[in-house]
Amino acid sequence: MSWGSNFYIIKEALERLDRDDIGFLFFKQIYPIHESVLEYLNKAEVKISIEQNPTGQFAKLLENE
Repeated sequence: MSWGSNFYIIKEALERLDRDDIGFLFFKQIYPIHESVLEYLNKAEVKISIEQNPTGQFAKLLENE
């Protein structure tokens, strides 16, 4: 999962991997978090937040929600 300017970099990486067992959840708006996001996050076995800051602010926001 990610948001902001990471979209095209992650999209290209996923295309190169060419795997159907990896999903990408992208947020155009990070707050408020839409209710349907919880369904996706609960289904995921492994969750990785890709951000461009050292503190993981977006991941912490999702954890708090």
